[in-house]
Amino acid sequence: AIKAADTIDADGDGEAARVGMTWATQGLVPADAANPADVAAADLAYYFQHRLFMNAVRAGDLDADFDGAADENHPEWANRIDWAGVQYYSAAAVVPSTLPPPFTALRCSDNLAAALGDLWLRLLDQAGCPPAPNLDFPLPGYEGTVGRHFGDVHLPEGIVGLLEEFATQYPDLPLFVTENGFGFRDGEQAGGDRVRAKSLVRHLAAIHDAIDQGIDVRGYFHWTLMDNWEWNSGNGFRIGLLDVDYATYDRAPNEAYRVYGEIAGARFLPDALYAEYGEGPLRDAE
Repeated sequence: AIKAADTIDADGDGEAARVGMTWATQGLVPADAANPADVAAADLAYYFQHRLFMNAVRAGDLDADFDGAADENHPEWANRIDWAGVQYYSAAAVVPSTLPPPFTALRCSDNLAAALGDLWLRLLDQAGCPPAPNLDFPLPGYEGTVGRHFGDVHLPEGIVGLLEEFATQYPDLPLFVTENGFGFRDGEQAGGDRVRAKSLVRHLAAIHDAIDQGIDVRGYFHWTLMDNWEWNSGNGFRIGLLDVDYATYDRAPNEAYRVYGEIAGARFLPDALYAEYGEGPLRDAE
């Protein structure tokens, strides 16, 4: 319908409209890579979160009972998108559970505790996740937490594996990073503005690595311009390039604003910025 209505080729590329969709994605890894049950749970979590709906709009395959296999094929649904967008902020370890699909694999993350409270924490505990507040496993290959975003492990380098997965599953489909950023709750994380600047540089460096590997990434969009109302956290979650004073609604540029401006102005990631922000842990030693 969008293609039919849009008849003006504004950018002169020979195509009036390119229509796509974005997915809320996450790097998902087995809590214990040596445990086959955890490996299977991570694969299942990837399928539910990233592939189930995409398979329908890309290939017309419908998995009606969430068992991991297509039950119906609808050719009229296939190839309805021209590109895919990924929204990437974090990674999480995954463990199996005894719940029905699509909850047979659980992410060890406390970011749903704000909505579900102790019920969610009890589910994670019963499934084998560590107790709060340390709900994040040391991810295989990444000892310790490199950052925290909404209760998940903030792992910039994890975006490469995610882009590889989409490129492998859906070849010839251009990709955009349609959301990416770093946020923290009011008063929760000292030095959060600098962590955001580091996160930005490291994510862009990782995306360049993916492009160098031949993955067709067409663009990047940072979330977000200014602090905003963020789901269960309301105005208490700081994620903007502009800090908002909610008493006066004054807006002030922060460190990441300057860094992003330099990158946008240069149209590439300058070596000096990478040297300052791109290496070492996200959080400076305290």
